[in-house]
Parts: sequence; structure tokens; C-alpha cells
Amino acid sequence: MKSRSYKIFAAFMPLLAASCAEDPGAPNVTGEAPPELILSGVTYRYYEGSDLKVSGNAREVTYRTSNGAMTADRLFALFHGNGGEQDAIEATAAEVQGNMLLRWADASGGVQMNDINGTRAVTDKASYDAGGQRIFSESPVDVTGKGLTAVARSGFLLPLKGDRVLHFQGPIESTVFPEGTPPAGNSETDAPPKRR
Repeated sequence: MKSRSYKIFAAFMPLLAASCAEDPGAPNVTGEAPPELILSGVTYRYYEGSDLKVSGNAREVTYRTSNGAMTADRLFALFHGNGGEQDAIEATAAEVQGNMLLRWADASGGVQMNDINGTRAVTDKASYDAGGQRIFSESPVDVTGKGLTAVARSGFLLPLKGDRVLHFQGPIESTVFPEGTPPAGNSETDAPPKRR
């Protein structure tokens, strides 16, 4: 299964670190940044050269200037691929903790990834490694797509370079539905789903 737009997370960290500044109206006695910044309604874009790689927003971001630690609430990220819209992956997370300087983040409280084909992957938590350009988790992931549902009990790996194929970590339970047949429970079907 190919994914196009997954959560996400730490690619925007260097941008936030660079854009964090003191309130212009506040007195600057020492010339140093405050130890903690709280940013509300954050919108971000992350570029590599002239290529837009990640864009998105967060309800609130807290950043520690001393060590690069950050937290974010209600994060949305769009991972742009080399194929434009056809290669994009959307990701959302309830909460994110990470480090902007070390370029990693852990998302929790519910993570969802979607691609342009309507494939959706949902897990409780996931991690983002900007250096390795990957999103991964050891938590179970539920995947729903056109004609299939699957559960990978031991997690997944989603490379953000190359073809962006979602790799399941077993054991895996999957159901394939005949073309035009919705999953059981959505409506009555003429043919039963095939288990494999």
C-alpha cells in the first residue's frame, strides 16, 4: 500500500527555532531569548533548498530555548512529495513532544495519516525521525483503503523518501473486499469479504 501524506512532526522544528523571538514590546535587559516561548496559532513551512517539504499548523507550541525541547497541541502536517499533490501525505496528532535541535518528535493521543487515494492509517502514537526521513511506531495501526482493511499488531514504518510505501510489522490481519463492496457493517453486501 502506498501512502502519500502522513503526521508529520519534527520537520518544522528548525523553522520554529529560527522564527522564535521575544515580544518586540517587552524590555530586553540581557539580550538573550526567554527560557520558554509559548506560541499560539502556529503556521509553519519547512524547505530544503527551494523545495517545500512540510507545511502545516498547530494550536499551540511551547519551545525551550536552552535545549530545543518542544511540545505541540493539535498538530497538522502535510508532507509534500516529489510528485506534488499525487505524492502528499497528511498527518494529524493530538499531542507532540520532541526536540528541534535533535530533529525528532513523538506524537501521542491519536495519530492519523491520509493519502490522496483515501487510504487512512490510525494509531495511538508514532515517532518522527527527520534525519532518517521516516515515521514509525511499535503500536498497532489500523489501515482502511479502497477494498481493504488491515491491522498491523506490531506497528509500521513509513519512509518519507522514495515511493513512500507503508511497511507493516507483523502479525497482520487483513480483509480484502470485492470491488465496489464496502466493509461489513456499512451496508449489506452480495459477496462476503475474503480473508487472507
